[in-house]
Amino acid sequence: IIEGAKDGKGRGKQVIAVARTCGLIFIVLDCLKPLQHKKLLEHELEGFGIRLNKQPPNIVFKKKEKGGLNLQTMCAQSELDLDTVRTILGEYKIHNADITLRYDATAEDL
Repeated sequence: IIEGAKDGKGRGKQVIAVARTCGLIFIVLDCLKPLQHKKLLEHELEGFGIRLNKQPPNIVFKKKEKGGLNLQTMCAQSELDLDTVRTILGEYKIHNADITLRYDATAEDL
């Protein structure tokens, strides 16, 4: 992975797309510049939506054929409401789904 891969430089999107399907990403670093390269790799992967060293969000998402969006929350939400969720899912052309938020989630988690 090279710098700018998340933006498509050097076929970066194809390489990172393969990494999204993996259950484990093993990072090998240059011993001369390990911290610099580690930060670069983390930045590129996180820019493409791959969460490193984090638990998956505790959000239940079920796409359905019709019926609109149904948002259920198990606790008070400080950032997300139905309009925000509708806007985010609309960007992915998802207009019918059941979403259950089991913790105080952020837009980044969704």
